[in-house]
Amino acid sequence: MFKYLSNRIAAGMASCLALMMPAVALAAYIPPSDQVPPRTRGSTAGRRAPCSTLSANATRDYTGMIALAPVSYMGKTASSHPTFAWYAYDATPVPVQFSLYEYDPQQNSFKAEPLVQEKLVNSGGINSFKLPKDKAGLVKGKTYAWQVVLTCDLQSNSKNRWIRNPIQLTELSASLQQKLANVNAPSQKINLYAEAGLWYDALDIALNYDRSPSLKPAMLDLISGLAKVEKAKEPRELPKEASISYSLEQIVASKTKSNVLPR
Repeated sequence: MFKYLSNRIAAGMASCLALMMPAVALAAYIPPSDQVPPRTRGSTAGRRAPCSTLSANATRDYTGMIALAPVSYMGKTASSHPTFAWYAYDATPVPVQFSLYEYDPQQNSFKAEPLVQEKLVNSGGINSFKLPKDKAGLVKGKTYAWQVVLTCDLQSNSKNRWIRNPIQLTELSASLQQKLANVNAPSQKINLYAEAGLWYDALDIALNYDRSPSLKPAMLDLISGLAKVEKAKEPRELPKEASISYSLEQIVASKTKSNVLPR
């Protein structure tokens, strides 16, 4: 009986302490200080031509996807093998092709031959692809673009929808390295990366929300922060429904009400 009461008291004290501990504040995403203009433009849905589902008796078109990454400026990462993510609006599995291209400053264009190319399948919600370690990683000083193309129309590639976003590799500052070494909680690391403008590094950790549900608020906060950054760059005359910021805000709004954030 005494042991039972002791356990109950200990459990009660632990619960009280947990309630008294302040929650980790989620840091707003801050873009890189240089905000280098992109040499390639992304798109909320790519080409506007219909891209129907693969079913022979499909009754509707695939509704597209949006990159979970900066579009109005060059996104930065401190990882040579970063993780890329995008959001698919339709739950119907659709084949896509991921490609990574290197920018050629002499030709003022991206090289035709991709550094990496993989065939994947879109699922509804958040999709991601991590650059494999057995592939050559990003190199500091070079500019790259990652691209995802829906390959549902095999007869005419020009009809397939696509998204494309620029990315550059940068070094971690000594101060940031020290701060990261002094924290253990994933949410704290996300905050540090977000404050430093390292979108892809913060996102890489937040994408673990399926295994650690406590990271879902951090994931949504990152997307919300990106929406605010993109909104400040968008033309005022741009219709709200056609803006990237609005699409990102809608993702956050829909998933805030849900206990599940689809992968």
